[in-house]
Amino acid sequence: MAEGGTAGDLENRHSAAGVMGIQIPRAATAAALAVLSAIAVHSLWLAVQHGLFAAWGGGDFHAYWYYGHFVRQGVSPYHAVLTGTDIALPVTYLDGVTAQQVPAQLSMMPANTAPMMLLLSLFSWLSWPVAKAAWLGCNVLFALTVPWLAIRILPDDSRLSAASRAAICLIFYGLYSTRVTLEMGQTTIVVLLLMLASIRLADRRWLLSGLCLGIALSKYSLAFPAFVLLVGARRGKVVLTSLAVQAAGMLGVSLLGSGRLRETAEFYRGVLRVHAGQQGMHVLAQLPVGIVSNLAVGICTIAIVVLLGIWAWRQGWMRNEVDLRTPAALHLFNLVGLLTLLAIYHRGYDAAFVVVTFALALWEGAPLGGRSRATGFAGLLFWAAAVLTLTLPTAVLRVIFAVFGAAGRDPVAAAESLISLTVLALFGVSFYQMAVLRRPARSASRRSADG
Repeated sequence: MAEGGTAGDLENRHSAAGVMGIQIPRAATAAALAVLSAIAVHSLWLAVQHGLFAAWGGGDFHAYWYYGHFVRQGVSPYHAVLTGTDIALPVTYLDGVTAQQVPAQLSMMPANTAPMMLLLSLFSWLSWPVAKAAWLGCNVLFALTVPWLAIRILPDDSRLSAASRAAICLIFYGLYSTRVTLEMGQTTIVVLLLMLASIRLADRRWLLSGLCLGIALSKYSLAFPAFVLLVGARRGKVVLTSLAVQAAGMLGVSLLGSGRLRETAEFYRGVLRVHAGQQGMHVLAQLPVGIVSNLAVGICTIAIVVLLGIWAWRQGWMRNEVDLRTPAALHLFNLVGLLTLLAIYHRGYDAAFVVVTFALALWEGAPLGGRSRATGFAGLLFWAAAVLTLTLPTAVLRVIFAVFGAAGRDPVAAAESLISLTVLALFGVSFYQMAVLRRPARSASRRSADG
């Protein structure tokens, strides 16, 4: 693969912020970055404000905090969920609070598997307001890091101009998905961070990479594309380590008081059953309920998986050790991620994965070996529209509904429908970009430790 030149050469080449085959004037670039900055600042501000002060702030994290009390008291949290066991009172926290009653009104079923449950149980040593603020602070730091990791896994990240790097970060910070993840205390961002870290470390620190992937698999519905990538690229040590982490977590929880392996497995099945029929941003949730919709989505998903499998096999996957930083590897990772978002249960916050899509799109829009992958002005408008729909606040949707006489419509459901439509469009464009990739002349070998 031809190199795009030094970072300095590329900066000069992209002085007009040329993307998608179009040279954009500096003033337009500055204006676009200013708009993205305003969206990002507003989004992060809302996330912190709601996460700290809204009655529902941290609602998804509360399940891990609440059932973490059982872990610190030596009882299986999954046994407590299944049997309705009460927390032993009083509870003394490290911040000096002693509680005669632990607030349970926000508690839901902790959906992630044992490794994440055990890690987040550490926050149960803090009272709820302090624990919520501490986890929000951690999540904000994770969110600030994710887009930089998405850039670092690109085939040749030095090809990106400073403006492109800033755009990737600002888009991620402004996403509706990022905002909701932060304010609800979801695990989406930390799982995304661990997925990207695992890919980045796979050829340098396989043990650490496996640990990252193993913890990320606690939210397997989101971490699945990283697992597929590393399996297909024949990173056996990483994959086996990740499975060992999950097995160790399951065993560790089951060995706690009243815990059993069979009961933990029963809890896992219960989580799958509960979420399978819930609404979300996946395609099935946008279609009429019925067997026709199920069959249509199932047939389309299987057909796409078969096509991806054929493409990967022709690229030499599973027969050779694939370089994780080739365009083919990143396209497969991106496509499997988008397909997962569309095909199985996901809420809008999991669409934070699209940071990979935007990073890859901006990377593809840069010159490669003196040639340009031009998609024209229409392509630029498409990506701008995608950013708009993925960052649109629910407050704006409420105003739009009020103007058009639909004030009673649920803005959250509408936002998830918009996200679903946008992710579907991104998948279509990404699938085309992958299809036009040339088959390598010979199988790529693993890069050096520095990538």
